[in-house]
Amino acid sequence: MMKKPLIIVAVAIFLFMFIISLNGALAVQPYAFSNAACAEYITKGKKAVSEGDMEMARTYFKKAIQENPWNDEAWENYDKIISGGKITVKPKKKARPEIAPKETEEVEFEGC
Repeated sequence: MMKKPLIIVAVAIFLFMFIISLNGALAVQPYAFSNAACAEYITKGKKAVSEGDMEMARTYFKKAIQENPWNDEAWENYDKIISGGKITVKPKKKARPEIAPKETEEVEFEGC
């Protein structure tokens, strides 16, 4: 007769401890992301692409996504890498020529 209340108390303690342990697991924690680190990884990934190191580029773009999962550029570049598409790396702007190109001569058409 004494065993039944002990079993009930043991089960109650176990359930109580189980519920308390779930509280920590279910607690929502804010996600901290870094736009600066994301931009840095994107830059490194594009540099790796320009050097032809696609495996390293994939790693950098994946890290960029981990830093900021809402960054569209990081996702687009990562998607292109894993699908085998081309990533366009913007070339550095060239200096403007000091001499402007010559204007073309206008030709008049009859009847216009």
